[in-house]
Amino acid sequence: MQPPRCPAPAFLAMAAALALPVLPASAEARDLFRTAITVNGFTFGSVSNDATEVWRLLERNPIASSIPFYTDQSAMMLRVDLRGLPASLSSPRNGTDLLLRVGRNGEITRVFTGATRQEATEHFHRFLHGDEEPSGMRHIMKEWVANSPVDPVAGNPGSLLGRTVAADLDLATRPPGDDGGMTPRAAGWHGSAGIDVDAFSVQDFDTRGYTIPLGLSYVFGEDGPEAILRMPLTMAETSGANTLYAGMLAGLRLPVVTTPDVRWSVTPALRVTAGGSERIGGGGVALGGSLGSDLRLALGTFTLSIGNSLGYTQIEPLKVKEIELPYHVRSWAFRNSVALSHPVGRVMDLPLALGLSVTDTRLAGDAMAVPSWQEYGVTASLGRHAPIRLGVSYLDGENDYSGLRVTLSASF
Repeated sequence: MQPPRCPAPAFLAMAAALALPVLPASAEARDLFRTAITVNGFTFGSVSNDATEVWRLLERNPIASSIPFYTDQSAMMLRVDLRGLPASLSSPRNGTDLLLRVGRNGEITRVFTGATRQEATEHFHRFLHGDEEPSGMRHIMKEWVANSPVDPVAGNPGSLLGRTVAADLDLATRPPGDDGGMTPRAAGWHGSAGIDVDAFSVQDFDTRGYTIPLGLSYVFGEDGPEAILRMPLTMAETSGANTLYAGMLAGLRLPVVTTPDVRWSVTPALRVTAGGSERIGGGGVALGGSLGSDLRLALGTFTLSIGNSLGYTQIEPLKVKEIELPYHVRSWAFRNSVALSHPVGRVMDLPLALGLSVTDTRLAGDAMAVPSWQEYGVTASLGRHAPIRLGVSYLDGENDYSGLRVTLSASF
């Protein structure tokens, strides 16, 4: 194993100094949850960035406790904007049934009946906890993933699923200690550490994330099979609410062609990642695997790299303190990249290479709020055997989703 090119504290300080000024400052952010209660024509509204407040509101009889003139004979409607997904619960004057509508066009509708409004409310509470018609709440969660652009579990690039999909391709195309060129893989141990900073914006929601991508690998002989382990740790923040993610990805990089002009390897991998947020409302455990390909072609002094990954992810619920929502997401992911790099000289007697890349990501399976996105990046790699790598990429996704990602890593 080669010694580190730079001490960890200095490296992380340099990462923060480079990354933070590049990312745009958050503008006036939209609140995650908006509620409005209408009783006999009078409306009372509030906003919140804490899902537990909304959860408690739905669990209890909020109207009776907060509106003094409310009775069981009053016409009432509770409207909630669930970070981009509208929902309402209503009952007409002198009515006992409750009508639940979820979605912009009422895609999901449920009627809770009872001899009294209180009895209908009890049916709704059992439905909310999955004790009555469990498939109904699972259907609502799928609608949430398909419409909320800042769901912490799935549906967008900044979610648990989105970050996992990106990590699949990185595992196959960026093993620890790799300079991104045609250099043969040295036998023995390789490691990498760094920091990734990203910022996403959509529908007045802003999300910023910080990831420490720890990596370790062992190459069995020069250009031999390589066992790779990655353990990314992420903290993301949306409208003042934090989400934590942690995971483990393990893959086996298998060289297929290792000539001076053509290098090709394939990497089957398995992974488990988990994370969520009580305040944003949601948590999940993502299980799955992927098959990645890394093809590199020497075109004179240029290196053309083509990366591909096909992955499958199954997400199951994870209770986060008070909140346990029935996430049951199934998704296939297709991520493909093309990069062109070229040496431009030496810095501190180390070779420096610059590159351009385009990456396309598409999701299939359960509907997603952002089913596809593209990333356009520039990279700089300093050194060959223990490179320092800096990357900046702009992300453009469906439904006006946009983002910026800065990555900095050092290998040893």
